Amino acid sequence: MHSQSFRALAVALALTCCATVHAQSQPADSAVVFGRDVINPRTGESSQALFVTDRWGISLAQVTSPRDGVRDAEASWSPGGTHLVFARYGGSPGSQLLVVDRQGERVSRLTSGQRDDHNPVWGPGSLIVFESAASDPEPDCLRVVDWQTRRQRELFCAVAEYNGARTDVQSPMWSADGNSVYVAASPPAGRLGEAWYGDVYRVDVATGSATRLAQTWLDEQSHGIIAPDGRTAVFHDEFSESGLIRLDVADGTRTSLGRGGTPVFSSDGRQLAFVRTITVGTWPDSLQLTQVFVADLDTGVQRQVTNHRDPTLRFSTLDWSAQGTHVLVQHWNEGDLHRQLAILDLATAEFWPLPQGEASDEAWFDR
Repeated sequence: MHSQSFRALAVALALTCCATVHAQSQPADSAVVFGRDVINPRTGESSQALFVTDRWGISLAQVTSPRDGVRDAEASWSPGGTHLVFARYGGSPGSQLLVVDRQGERVSRLTSGQRDDHNPVWGPGSLIVFESAASDPEPDCLRVVDWQTRRQRELFCAVAEYNGARTDVQSPMWSADGNSVYVAASPPAGRLGEAWYGDVYRVDVATGSATRLAQTWLDEQSHGIIAPDGRTAVFHDEFSESGLIRLDVADGTRTSLGRGGTPVFSSDGRQLAFVRTITVGTWPDSLQLTQVFVADLDTGVQRQVTNHRDPTLRFSTLDWSAQGTHVLVQHWNEGDLHRQLAILDLATAEFWPLPQGEASDEAWFDR
């Protein structure tokens, strides 16, 4: 069995009893990339290196080397799953993008300088889009770099309508044909910040020409995510369970999905996984339980997938399998700094535990 802490394994087993695994139903090449803290025994300094595990958590390969004070994170797979692009924080001013092959044998730098380059997303070809700011706290604009030539350029900067000031771009998502990138923004509607907008843009990668496809109003500044087909966006609070606001890009229809956190679209854009804390029982014996939910965006039906009874257990939903049948999650107990990865079967609510670590929303290569 793959190594992991007894505590993490106990949590995984508490979530599901006797998980049944059918290897033949899974893709032959399915892998998850994640970050894990590494302590230098000589200096006592911590760092975060990237690791890759197979879908069953059996094989484990370290793909970047730990360096004191450096954190490698936000990895995104190349179209064929042979390489990873990731952001490196620490060790120099700003943050830079690097590329590493899946075996961790060759690491090369894509960007340099003092800019804050982060959240890279690999397109269908050799182009990679990413969020970039001249310096903190300058707003993020959208930039693109060619992995083969290392040439990069600025694509798009979102602005607030009322004063023309730049505002952060959010969650770039490539179109299926690789010609455009969808991106969200949440600019203030006025000087006092009493209201905010949720915007969805389509940016032509060749020209940088941007078209605003949809806009809605929001009660607070929010983080937007866009479905892979570009038809739907969801705006939410990135750090808490606030209201999930669905925006239909075609007609601008705004729909409340209720409270929730860490929403993530399935690859076909027809389902949304998220977490929600519910109250079970009556006071003074009631419990606050964080559970995983899935919304069918065609019918509007939401269903609770998990049904545990541990009030200290927390989840975040990260990514989907290509077939839309499993969700990559990480879970932890309240007050615990360590995260445990797992794959959740949506039909059976069973978990398959993966190694300990933290992943992002481009973590699962499963094509």
